[in-house]
Amino acid sequence: MTTINNCEMCINNYGKELHESGFSDPQIVEILAVIDLVGSMNHFNNGMLIKPPR
Repeated sequence: MTTINNCEMCINNYGKELHESGFSDPQIVEILAVIDLVGSMNHFNNGMLIKPPR
């Protein structure tokens, strides 16, 4: 949620925690890319009024 809402302070804090946990910059970029993809798909589905099956 932090990344989707573009909270710079939170993103920096989580990035720092990821670095301290041993993640490399390319791994963090990949994580952010997945978050961006999921967020984009969610916005697309909402715009198309596509809802998950029950």
